[in-house]
Amino acid sequence: MAAKRRASTKKKRVCILGAAGYGGSELLRLLLFHPAVEVAHITSRQHRGQPVWRVHPNLRNVSELAFEDLSIAEACEDTDLVFCALPQLSGMKAIRKLPTKTPVIDLSGDFRLRDPDVYRKYHGKSHAAPELLEEFAYGLPEFERDAVADARIIGVPGGFATAALLGLLPLARDGHLTGPIVLNGVVGSSEFGAEARLATHHPERDEAFRAYRMTDHPQIPEILQQLAAHGTTASEVTFVPYVAPMVRGLFMAVYARPLRRVTRDLARRAFEMAYVDKPFIRLLDGSPDCNVVCGSNFADISVDAQGSTIVVMVAIDNLVKGAAGQAVQAMNLRLGLDERTGLEFPGMRP
Repeated sequence: MAAKRRASTKKKRVCILGAAGYGGSELLRLLLFHPAVEVAHITSRQHRGQPVWRVHPNLRNVSELAFEDLSIAEACEDTDLVFCALPQLSGMKAIRKLPTKTPVIDLSGDFRLRDPDVYRKYHGKSHAAPELLEEFAYGLPEFERDAVADARIIGVPGGFATAALLGLLPLARDGHLTGPIVLNGVVGSSEFGAEARLATHHPERDEAFRAYRMTDHPQIPEILQQLAAHGTTASEVTFVPYVAPMVRGLFMAVYARPLRRVTRDLARRAFEMAYVDKPFIRLLDGSPDCNVVCGSNFADISVDAQGSTIVVMVAIDNLVKGAAGQAVQAMNLRLGLDERTGLEFPGMRP
């Protein structure tokens, strides 16, 4: 087990590369109030020189930071840790230029898959830093705590993968994932970023509910990779993602059919054991609700069994536990802090 570092009382200086998107906005919302961190730089080529509140109006009178257009060397010159919230395919190019001693937490999605051939298959382009793919830690703190604490590069999982793995890994650890797995995931419009697109702007999304990328979603191999890392080779995984008329929230329904019958109590016990010391996991009866976790780093999970099928339901905020909040949780572990630091707040209701 990795030794826990002693956190310094001096605030750590962090930089956010690509802070103009929704991920950057959430990182700022969380980090500006973090007791152990000072945000030193936020970068954006498009918005350079503009005060942060012009792009993120919720931060008016909260921060006097302005966007900078800095080189990688300039951004890292006086920082202790870097968050990379650049678009996919840009993140790996930036991380490749970082000093080898600078810890980096990547939200771009470029450091989730270890096999460059799988990356090329699902993303359509070759990885620009394949030599780094074996070095990163997969940033799911509930199951990779020690690896995250010691890694230089931490790849924040995708939102769907986060919810799916939180619902699958307790079963995998108890040997219950021996048959086919079906995943149904629903996500809000913020998952697709701040840039307006035909399929994501309001007239197309309001009152809409539809499936997309039903057979080639890039988080499918991410899920399979982590199941294999925990000793489970799934015989078959079917994942259908849906978009729903909500801004925030991600709901995942997991259906597993083990070879032997598993009762609800037995399945529930696997989750109680897996999450006994995990502060952001809440086990409940009945269906989780995205509204309840909205704005928080909590994952609400319920588990049931019917006949030969185990049913697990997971609700998270896709921008917090599915992205920025999980990144801050990983940062806390990497800096030797309590993983709850700066994240102990409930969701918004109503």
